[in-house]
Amino acid sequence: MSAMFANCYALKNVDVSSFDTSSVGDMNSIFYNCSSLTSLDIKNFNTSNVTSFSNAFYGLSSVTSVDFSGLDFHTMSVIGEIFNGTSNLLSVNLSKTKFSSVTTLYGLLGGASAVKTLNLSGADFSSVTDISSDFAVGNTALESINLSGVNFSSLTKAQAMFNSCSVLETVDFRGIDTSKLTNSSSVFNNVNGAKIYVSSNTDKTNIENMLTASSASANVLVK
Repeated sequence: MSAMFANCYALKNVDVSSFDTSSVGDMNSIFYNCSSLTSLDIKNFNTSNVTSFSNAFYGLSSVTSVDFSGLDFHTMSVIGEIFNGTSNLLSVNLSKTKFSSVTTLYGLLGGASAVKTLNLSGADFSSVTDISSDFAVGNTALESINLSGVNFSSLTKAQAMFNSCSVLETVDFRGIDTSKLTNSSSVFNNVNGAKIYVSSNTDKTNIENMLTASSASANVLVK
């Protein structure tokens, strides 16, 4: 399926809900430069054998939201800038998505500078060790991020995780072991006034210490 709809500039609608993708390994550039496409629903895709997803959505400049909730990308090892070029993308839902074999995660929102809401709740990033700057690269519009219940069991580094997300209003850390973030610097640089939800008083203390280290301020709430 590599480059299947690539450079279909005039394509406005496409129904892929009945596609059998169970044996597909390569989805590189599948919707590359489909700049007139206004909506995209791939929730029925079977992505369990996909190993390559590079530039899959590059140039989807008319799409405003994407929902990949529950998709299985467990065979992939690298995820980076998959939304690059989606200049009008406002909302991304990756809740309960399986990225269990991904060891390298970089610039998740790179090139998607308009995204306001990101939902990663329940997603599996259990092999990722470094998420430094992953929600900050190229994005200054992010207002809300839901990380509740995300599996970051191997995480050791999160430098500048939200660096320059200056309009961030809410972050949900509930269900995450925040002690895995405490060795990271500048996690909340330029973040001020946000509401940060955590599961325990221990998590609250950890987050408040990180805010102090980043010279930032926020309202940390145990909920």
